[in-house]
Amino acid sequence: MLQKKLFFFYFLFFCSFFILRAETFIQENDSLIPILKKEIKKHKGFSQAKLIDSLANLYRNQNKADLAFQYKEKAINLYKKLNAEEEAAKASLEVFSMLNSQDFIKVDPLPYLKAFEEYAIKNQDKKKLLQVSFSYGSYLFNTGDRNKIRDYYKNAIELSKKLKDSASLRRAYAHLGLLYSGRFLDQDSARKYYKKGYPKHILKKDSIMLLKYYINYANSYQKSGNYQTAINFLDSIKNFKIKKYELGYQTLIYRKYIKCYKALGDYKNAFAYQEKYNAVQDSLNLTKQNIAISDIKTKYETEKKEKENFILKTDLRKKQQTQTILWIVVISSVIVGTIISLLIAKNAKKKRQLIQQNQKLKLQQTEKELKQQELNTIDMMIAGQEKERQRLAEDLHDNLGSSLAAIRLNIETLKKTDKNSSSETLSKTLALINDAYQAVRGMAHKKQSGVMASSGLLPAIKRFAKNISNVDGLQVEVEEFGLDQKLENSLEITIFRIIQELVTNIIKHANATEATISLTSHNSSLNIIVEDNGKGFNKSKLHGKKDGIGLSTIEKRIEHLGGTLEIDSHQNRGTSIIINLPI
Repeated sequence: MLQKKLFFFYFLFFCSFFILRAETFIQENDSLIPILKKEIKKHKGFSQAKLIDSLANLYRNQNKADLAFQYKEKAINLYKKLNAEEEAAKASLEVFSMLNSQDFIKVDPLPYLKAFEEYAIKNQDKKKLLQVSFSYGSYLFNTGDRNKIRDYYKNAIELSKKLKDSASLRRAYAHLGLLYSGRFLDQDSARKYYKKGYPKHILKKDSIMLLKYYINYANSYQKSGNYQTAINFLDSIKNFKIKKYELGYQTLIYRKYIKCYKALGDYKNAFAYQEKYNAVQDSLNLTKQNIAISDIKTKYETEKKEKENFILKTDLRKKQQTQTILWIVVISSVIVGTIISLLIAKNAKKKRQLIQQNQKLKLQQTEKELKQQELNTIDMMIAGQEKERQRLAEDLHDNLGSSLAAIRLNIETLKKTDKNSSSETLSKTLALINDAYQAVRGMAHKKQSGVMASSGLLPAIKRFAKNISNVDGLQVEVEEFGLDQKLENSLEITIFRIIQELVTNIIKHANATEATISLTSHNSSLNIIVEDNGKGFNKSKLHGKKDGIGLSTIEKRIEHLGGTLEIDSHQNRGTSIIINLPI
């Protein structure tokens, strides 16, 4: 019984302490809100608009984006009624920045940016035009035209130089670095701009700037495939302590760790950082606020006049001690219930994630089986073609060829016994039959010119290149190094058919005059390069075409063999196709 009383006493003490701390936190952060609301009622006109704007900023600082958006809208409309164009423009830009930073948002931030841009152009305000360039770059960064984004940031560089604004100049260079890294995938150019955007004398003074510098360099090396270097940069900042946006930077850093370790095959470290990422991500759940913003916008546009209900706070300190204890018990029960609910929800979430992972594994297995089935079908098709070629060659050579040879012998005999004037006719007939025999023999050899009937891969390719040269003015050369021994027969067939298809594509589409087939064998791998000086093509328009076996089928076969395929093609500068295969 005594133990139960002590437990209840400590429980009440803990809950009282928790509630007092929570009340202090709320009072420190929300004490200005009721004061501002009362002052808004007392004022009219421009003063009232400024107070509403200030209230919106206060809510925004507290990460209450829905309420901040609501009061910003009111302030903008009131500024417009009062013809306070500059204040309306500033508030519009703040709304754009707030909406553009949110995910899963239904409200388009672009109209607010355009309103600010119109004011900047109308007044030829270079500082505001600089803000416009940065804002458009941010808005278009993920899905917009990358060349247009680059133009906005270069315009920001020019304006920064004219205004002698070194901070904006560094910011523009840093954004260009991000653009070249993420959209142009040009990591050398990205690092060049990072170097300009993050000078050493600034990094020594600004911890947030230093943090961005390391993150951007880690991102650049990750994208270029240098994962260990990226991890080294991340190791330099993973324990940084900053007050502003600390959780946001932590999620970004952890996400980079996960990608790098996965790429290196270090799944243990990848899983460890995935756990850390999940823990931080739970603290950044902004989805409800985003939905709230969208609902407020819809309500604001459909209703003519919004009614506000002010809820007066009850002063708990004037209540009697018994009422305070009762509230403590009730709130404590709610807290305990909430904790239990959160634990249940967390457990359910883990179960859902486990189910999703199992479903994903099953889907991957199904896709793998379908892919293998498709490749087996292609193998059977090619094997059937080779078998049919062999059968046809044998029939032509053994049956028709032998028959023609017999006819030739009979006529020769007839010529020896017949001594009259018909010998000239017989000679001509004999010549014609001999030509037919040679044609059939040539056809049989041509049909047998596949890799299986040849002396090996390299002779077959050289013979093919020689036969195909001078077709449409095309000259094909074969270069080889280290390919001294024959390969496994089915592998040679596959390689020959791939090269045959690629050269056929050059004849059909490239309008080339020169082509080169290069084969290099080194350290149990075969490197094949087929290149031409033709008109090239746009790789983005390649998918979906089905000429011959097609490049997509070639890719699948090379992947089935454990190899890789790269395409380097530029308009009017030719095409190079690079294949690496294990042998």
